[in-house]
Amino acid sequence: MTKDLAAKLSLLAEVTPGQFAKLLNEVQRAHIPRPASEWHEDHGAVLWWRFPLSEPPWVGSQLDDDWTDDYYTHWTPIPVVVDPSEEVTL
Repeated sequence: MTKDLAAKLSLLAEVTPGQFAKLLNEVQRAHIPRPASEWHEDHGAVLWWRFPLSEPPWVGSQLDDDWTDDYYTHWTPIPVVVDPSEEVTL
């Protein structure tokens, strides 16, 4: 194990169980579709799904001009993607 990796892994020891549980909950929640009624404009653009799934999601918000009321049943946040050319640090 390199010193750099060891240093990064040692950061995990500083995370309290409560902090870890909160972070894990946020990560899991990002993948669970939420009912359309739970969306708020503070969420901004999200992925909109119609269940049962038969098509790819639509990206946008209920404030968009082309929003169709009562068509999409659920939404999920847009995932954050890391630039593969950048080194990921903890």
